[in-house]
Amino acid sequence: MMNTRSDESRVEITYDYGVTPNDMLMQRMREIGMTQIQLAIRTGLSRKTINELVHGKQRITHETALLLEPVLGYAARFWMDMQHAHDVGSIKSEA
Repeated sequence: MMNTRSDESRVEITYDYGVTPNDMLMQRMREIGMTQIQLAIRTGLSRKTINELVHGKQRITHETALLLEPVLGYAARFWMDMQHAHDVGSIKSEA
């Protein structure tokens, strides 16, 4: 679920759940019945890179998001928004 709050200068989107980009990646792969090896083949990314993405050891970059889009059916912007929200949340929790 997503909440929006707006003020005069911006709209802030916050997520009510602690879903990380790697959680969403694993969930989507399960939904469509895709293995890490299949995802690696279809995106052209290495199996190591896919494994690191799935286990949250690597961030989803713009380039990766563009490769995931046609394979997983979620827009690159979705993946980047998930990654950004996770990054901001991590920074806030460390502060």
